[in-house]
Amino acid sequence: MVWTRRFLKHLGLQVMFVISYTHSLENLAFRRPTWQQYPWPYPEIDFGSDNAVDGMYTDRGGGGQCTINDNNQTTAMWRVDLGSIVSISHIDIYYRTDNFRRPSAYTSRMAGFFLELCEVEVYGCRIKAYFGQNCSRPCPINCQERRCDINTGHCLGCVPGYKGHRCEQVCDDMTYGLECALSCGNCSDGKTCHHVNGTCWSDCDTGVHGDRCQHECRFGHYGRNCMNTCSKSCIVTNKCNRMTGVCDGGCKPGWAGITCDQRNDRDCESCSAKVAIGVVVAVIIVLIGSIINVVILKRNHEQVTMKRNQKSNPAAKSKDVPDVSMKQYSEGEEQSKSDNYMYEELSRI
Repeated sequence: MVWTRRFLKHLGLQVMFVISYTHSLENLAFRRPTWQQYPWPYPEIDFGSDNAVDGMYTDRGGGGQCTINDNNQTTAMWRVDLGSIVSISHIDIYYRTDNFRRPSAYTSRMAGFFLELCEVEVYGCRIKAYFGQNCSRPCPINCQERRCDINTGHCLGCVPGYKGHRCEQVCDDMTYGLECALSCGNCSDGKTCHHVNGTCWSDCDTGVHGDRCQHECRFGHYGRNCMNTCSKSCIVTNKCNRMTGVCDGGCKPGWAGITCDQRNDRDCESCSAKVAIGVVVAVIIVLIGSIINVVILKRNHEQVTMKRNQKSNPAAKSKDVPDVSMKQYSEGEEQSKSDNYMYEELSRI
């Protein structure tokens, strides 16, 4: 009697263990929608595709609980829709045997051209983010979409910035992003960037700007973070090397230095002399023009006056004409001498 009790107790533990293990993973294919490429065409015998997921496979003979496809086909295909992406532990497939003990005894149709499925069971966890035999262990937090292998817990992929089987390691220095496949930009002093989004912890290096320090300076800017403006004293205004600020083509006259920000006194003296000479020449030209205008106006005025006098005193016309001509000749000669003198003075200058 004692032996019997011990045996029953042991048997009960074994049964409980088997039941617990069997129900720890769910048959995800049970009564899910199915599809078959070439269904059995004769309705008097039920060989529908859903027979393979109805949970029954005790009768694996003709007219039993299996699904088969049509005859005389060169391909065979059957599908089951699990409804979503799930973690699968294993798949059990039960073929048609016509209830023979030795499966090889069934040879009425050639394998490969026909499907003879009595049941397909897909065991796994329906709820994502869990793994293990009872689907109770949470997947690592850095797994992509919180999905992991149902048996080992290894992540199927990592979120950006992490790597490793369980995505517990951050990306190596100078790398970031999904699968740590991206390279950091030009952070200042060669420092690494944020392992997730690639932003630099400090400033950018010279010649670049942006959150990831991957964009070259815009026209007219240079230096760290592109904060400096190229000099207006560059030969080409505001055009310089984006890293050093050195002007392309050099500096404008009167300026020197790496960034053309220093006054050049020698060039300034030369520039001042040239400016002074230009001013003097301009003044002389203006004076000459003014003198010529005065002379012309004076001549025109005398001619007009003479004509008026002739009209008012016709008797004196013949007497006065020689005197006027001589006077004009004399004044013209004196004016010519004056112009020659002015020309000589200008030549000396």
